Amino acid sequence: MLLVIAELFTLDFVLIMLAAGAFAAAVAGLVGPLPVQVVVFAAVSVLGLAAVRPAIKRHLHQDNLKVAVVTKGADAFLNDVINNTPSPITYEAEGIPQSVIDEDKAVAVYRLNVNKAASKIVDVSEMFK
Repeated sequence: MLLVIAELFTLDFVLIMLAAGAFAAAVAGLVGPLPVQVVVFAAVSVLGLAAVRPAIKRHLHQDNLKVAVVTKGADAFLNDVINNTPSPITYEAEGIPQSVIDEDKAVAVYRLNVNKAASKIVDVSEMFK
């Protein structure tokens, strides 16, 4: 599961192929010994990286990625995203390591470069038509 979550941040489709291999190996582990799991992991991962990943990369591109966000105050949210308004991260808890706080400061000002002309607000009833 961690590989799938990490893939959401990279969109390079390498980690998801390894996750598929790990899942297949886990299923193989239900019926076979460790050597079978290793072979299944390797085969599924290599097949995914060699065949599936190139096909996905041909059809999905970060420059035309579509994202749907459900939120209150959609007008203000869209305005902030389009204008790259900094979004500071805050914590209720105490004792957050300084390294995390420093990283959060970098994330808060990360430019998304959202295409204003391609951005719109729609009613939730129109989302999946």
